Amino acid sequence: MLAGIALASNRFVTKYAAAIVVAIVTTSCCTSMSKLVDPAGVVRRRRAVRGERGGGRAEIGAMMAATSTASTITTMKNQPTYDDANLILRLYDLRREEKLRAARKWFAAIPAFASREQWLIACPAGSDENAYYRMVTTYWEMAASFVVTGVLNPELFYRANNVELLLVWEKVKRMIPEIRKTNLMSLRQVEEVAEGFIRFLNEHAPGYYETFSGNIAKTLK
Repeated sequence: MLAGIALASNRFVTKYAAAIVVAIVTTSCCTSMSKLVDPAGVVRRRRAVRGERGGGRAEIGAMMAATSTASTITTMKNQPTYDDANLILRLYDLRREEKLRAARKWFAAIPAFASREQWLIACPAGSDENAYYRMVTTYWEMAASFVVTGVLNPELFYRANNVELLLVWEKVKRMIPEIRKTNLMSLRQVEEVAEGFIRFLNEHAPGYYETFSGNIAKTLK
């Protein structure tokens, strides 16, 4: 009798266990199949892939934008250094000196010189005017020497609001040939930098120099 009960129990357990295994396998298969055929799952996956691809495109776009910005910033033919910038600031600081400021104010107000004779009348030897003239012209000749010799980046000099050098040259250039009969080096470096400045303005601000020079020419007597 006991043997019969044990045999019946074994058959029940075996049948029940087999049913559990079938259920587990069926559930697992259904889940796997649902992942394969579930449209929502496919859509979600596609969206995820698109998101990944979109992210890649976004990164590339950001890189291109950064490159474009960098190329805009680095349009200068020769990149200036921090030493160039410091020298520009030093030159600016020197122009703030009280006596030089007064001399620059005087120079800006005087008409352009048509001849050496006019200059001698306006700036006789020993006069304050003569001292003012020499202060302004020698300052800009010194600054120009930095550019001509390669100590200072030319384009940075042009960009850094140094158009006053061009004003000085425009006011004296007509009498310089006479001055150079006795002083061959008179304002040679100012002239060289002024010519470079004019080329820079013609390239980056067409028409500016013509107007600027024409206004100064109107002051000739």
